[in-house]
Amino acid sequence: NELDWICRRAVVRGAEGIRSDAQLYLNIDLSAVSDVDEDVEQMRSLLRWIGRPPANVVLEIADADRFTNLGQLSARVDVYRRAGFKIGIDDTGRPGIGIDLLYAARPEVIKIDASVSNRCEEVDARALVLECIALAEQIGAEVVAEGIEELSVAAELMKLGVNRAQGFLFGKPESITGPSRELEGEPAVLRAIAATR
Repeated sequence: NELDWICRRAVVRGAEGIRSDAQLYLNIDLSAVSDVDEDVEQMRSLLRWIGRPPANVVLEIADADRFTNLGQLSARVDVYRRAGFKIGIDDTGRPGIGIDLLYAARPEVIKIDASVSNRCEEVDARALVLECIALAEQIGAEVVAEGIEELSVAAELMKLGVNRAQGFLFGKPESITGPSRELEGEPAVLRAIAATR
C-alpha cells in the first residue's frame, strides 16, 4: 500500500501541468487498500493539491482479478464512484477478468487487454470484444483497446465498434523527469528496488 501511494503521488505530481479538464488515468492496487473511505479522502486531498476534480480522474483497477468476491469489488468501487471518481477495469480478457467481473464493477472505462485486441480476427477474441461493446452500451461505458501497434488491427477493431485505443501505433510513452527524482529517496521505493535484485 505504501508503494502504491508513492506511485500515485508521482503520477499526480507529473500531471500538475496538464489541463485540469483532461482525463487523468491513475492505476491503483485496490486489493492493497485497507480502508477505502480513508483512501478516497487521501485521493481527494492529493487532487486538491493540483486543482484537479475527481470527476476528471479514472481510477484504473489493475488488480481486479485478485477479487474472488465480486460483491466486495463492487462495494469498494462504489465508494470511489460516490466520491466523484470514474472507474476503469484494466486488462479485460486476461484470466480472471471477464464479463462477470465487469458486471460487478460497472466501470466507466473497459480496457481490453492487448492479448485480445491483437487477436480480434479470431472467433473467441472477437466474441469477447463484442461482449464488451454490448455491456458498455448497457452501462454507459467506453471501450478502449490496449496494445495496438498495427494499423490493420486498429481498422478491424473499428469495424467491430471499438473507437478508442492505445498503443505504439498512436504514440510512445514520454518521460517525466520530475517525479522520479523526487521519489529516489523514498524508503519504500528503495526496498522495492532492492527486492528485485
